[in-house]
Amino acid sequence: MRTIINLLPASYRRQQILRRRAIQWGSVVCAVLLVGWCWHRYERREELALSQQLESLAREHAPTRVMLKQLVNMRHQLDELQQQESVVRELEYQRNALTLLGVLSQTAQAAKGRLRVTKVELAGFQNMRRAEPNAAAQSAPADGLTVRGVSLDNPAVAELLDGLQDSGMFSRVELLESKEREESEVSLRDYKVRCEF
Repeated sequence: MRTIINLLPASYRRQQILRRRAIQWGSVVCAVLLVGWCWHRYERREELALSQQLESLAREHAPTRVMLKQLVNMRHQLDELQQQESVVRELEYQRNALTLLGVLSQTAQAAKGRLRVTKVELAGFQNMRRAEPNAAAQSAPADGLTVRGVSLDNPAVAELLDGLQDSGMFSRVELLESKEREESEVSLRDYKVRCEF
């Protein structure tokens, strides 16, 4: 049997229950928030420690990165220099036909009218020749210039040979043939000169 009678109104009773429930749920929410805040603070400390460690490692490895960047730049410069060197070598090897004709013309003019060039043959002017020790390469004709013409005397032909040799454009200059012929009471000499590059 009940010996206690609750004389409190029902609305007050409801308020008490609601207050109790609010306190219970509020304490649960506060506990969850406290745990979450502690977890967030712990993660922030970890993140801060890792960022400091990362900064110190970055400072330690900064010279290495600078050296790596310099090495990459030097490799690019080396590649560019090698390309420029190959272009320069190709241009150095490329021979200029106008220069060749100019040298031939100046050398012929130095004979002061005693010599005339009638035919010029050019072989392998732009071909790149490698020095090969085998006999097949030595027996092949060398690239060069063949000059034919007419002169009044042998000293004019000798002056032509000396001028072509002194020009520096040829490795070897030689007289292949020189034939004397009579034409209208004048003695002329047909000559053939070979110049090798």
